[in-house]
Amino acid sequence: MKAVTLILGMLSFVCFSGGIANDLEVYNDAGLNFTLYLNGQKVNEVAKDKVVLTNTGLDIVHARVVFEDQSLPMIEKKYLMINFPWSSAEGNHPTTTVFKIKIKNGKYRLKKESRVYKPQGSHEELIFI
Repeated sequence: MKAVTLILGMLSFVCFSGGIANDLEVYNDAGLNFTLYLNGQKVNEVAKDKVVLTNTGLDIVHARVVFEDQSLPMIEKKYLMINFPWSSAEGNHPTTTVFKIKIKNGKYRLKKESRVYKPQGSHEELIFI
């Protein structure tokens, strides 16, 4: 019973800790156009080599990158962390997180490039996907 209560408490914390205006950027240097999906929703209608999502209320997402060139493998990351729901003692701060599509040993993957706090007052409206 304690385990069930603990798991439910952790899940509710992660689920209800959103609502902060985070930004996400995914790009590649190779000029490969792609479509980004977060939690099954298409982010960009037209495939391009850089996708920016601003003011999302999501902290952790299931991300999928589908390349315009069908011969390239799809990239899937089940727990892409845009922001830490438990990021600081003062509370959760909106962040801008950048991921780069890298090729290592012939495999494509998402690599976190940076994560920084957004300036205060930069979150006008939230976008939930």
